[in-house]
Amino acid sequence: MESLVKLQKKVVRNVAGVRGRCHTNPIYTELGILKLPDLIAYDKRVISYKIWYELAPKNFWEDYEKMVHPHSNMRSAMQKKFKQHLCKKKQMEVAPCYALVKEWNDIDENMKNLMKIRTFKKTLIQSYLDGYSREPRCDGKNCYSCSLDVPEA
Repeated sequence: MESLVKLQKKVVRNVAGVRGRCHTNPIYTELGILKLPDLIAYDKRVISYKIWYELAPKNFWEDYEKMVHPHSNMRSAMQKKFKQHLCKKKQMEVAPCYALVKEWNDIDENMKNLMKIRTFKKTLIQSYLDGYSREPRCDGKNCYSCSLDVPEA
């Protein structure tokens, strides 16, 4: 995965026409491109959304158990979560029965309540892009990229 992330950064820098040591977060934001790990998480969350709202084929969503409480006014009943099964082995955490549930349960409740999948997707992408701009700037003294931001005297 690490080599794919490095390759994606290299391609994004090429597309933007910047030098090889430039920070990529502003480029991802400008181009509206998600980083590879975020793209994978995005896909899992979209699939989870389709499973929750039964937009996926029935054989996809019939094995996922929604957590429902008998008292509908309870806060936990409004959280829209799947029942999370335990994984005894770390390798099994990539299985859809675990990974999709984890991604869905980690989503903000306001996002889960979006009733149109198109709105859900746009909001989700925007949340990732906003996260890139909120990441702290580097504090490297000799950082090439940061030196470009300094206005000339």
